[in-house]
Amino acid sequence: MKEFEVNVYITVELKGLRSEFGYYACTLEYMKKDGQAAMKEMSGREKNATRNMLESLALYRALNMLEKPCSVNVFADSGYLAGAVNSKWLENWEKADWKNAHGKPVKNADIWLEVSKCMKPHHVQVLSRKQHKYTGNQEKEIRARIQAEERRDREEEGFLNSLYGLYV
Repeated sequence: MKEFEVNVYITVELKGLRSEFGYYACTLEYMKKDGQAAMKEMSGREKNATRNMLESLALYRALNMLEKPCSVNVFADSGYLAGAVNSKWLENWEKADWKNAHGKPVKNADIWLEVSKCMKPHHVQVLSRKQHKYTGNQEKEIRARIQAEERRDREEEGFLNSLYGLYV
C-alpha cells in the first residue's frame, strides 16, 4: 500500500532576534482518496519568540494535524529544521537527554519533545527553500493578523485611557 503523502509549507515572521511577538503560518497540502487536491491552513502567534522556536512550533502544529502515517515533505526557509530532522540532531538530542553536541540544554526542548512524538509514525524530511509556493499568501496572512492585533491593541489602549481619564 502506498504511503499517504503530505506537503507542509511553513513561513515565520518576527522582527529582530527576539520579538515581543512572532508569527507562523502553515499550509498542509495532500490528495484525498477521491483524487481531489485538498489543503488545511493554520497560523499562530507566540510571545517572546525566536525564529527557531516559531519554526519548530509550526512543524509540531503541522504534524499534530496528521491523522494517519504519512510521508511528509516540509518546505521552509530553515537550515535549523533541516538539521534537526534530516541530520538526526533530534534523535541525538533525545538520546543525550535533551543536551546538544556541546553538552548544553537544547533550546525549546519542550517543543522538540512534542515534535519527536508526532514524527514517530511518519517519514519526515525538510527541504530548505527561501521561497515556496505559499510564501506570498502566508506572508499576507501573517501581516493581516499583525495589523488586526495592533488595531485591537490600540482600541483597547484607547478604551482604557478614556476609562481612566488619560486623554487630554
